[in-house]
Amino acid sequence: CCYCCCESQRIVILVSTDSESGQWDDALRVAKQHLEPAAYSAVAVEMVLKVGPGRGAKVLQKHHLMDATISACAERGECETALQLAKDHMPHKLVDVYYKYALFLEDEERFREAEEAFLKAQKPREAIDMYVHQGDWDSACRVAELYDPAALADVYMAQVSMV
Repeated sequence: CCYCCCESQRIVILVSTDSESGQWDDALRVAKQHLEPAAYSAVAVEMVLKVGPGRGAKVLQKHHLMDATISACAERGECETALQLAKDHMPHKLVDVYYKYALFLEDEERFREAEEAFLKAQKPREAIDMYVHQGDWDSACRVAELYDPAALADVYMAQVSMV
């Protein structure tokens, strides 16, 4: 309905105005009351990106948004911010953030960095599979030998099937 649309636009403008003026507590309060959870998390992410993880963490903790913001940052590819928040405030989330970061790096074809992130995420098999998919047999074997020797047979089988 027209009223709902106008009211929704008014709320978005109010949140935007509060955030632009640095009134993040007000922006988050209004967003929580009137927006969907994803939009509420988006406001929290924008706040952290503008003020930084150090200053933003206090506001996130006050609004119980640390977990959701770490996840939302990782999903948006703001992995450095997600890692910093997780290291400082929720170390148990690091494995998940490193995994999402590894996937992001793989998509960016930054394979060596992706390997490191997969290993930090305790997922060596993902790094091995990434290299197998790329046909980088030396790297696949290196990672398998060091972190998952049982996967070596799979690497050799994949290599033989590609020939």
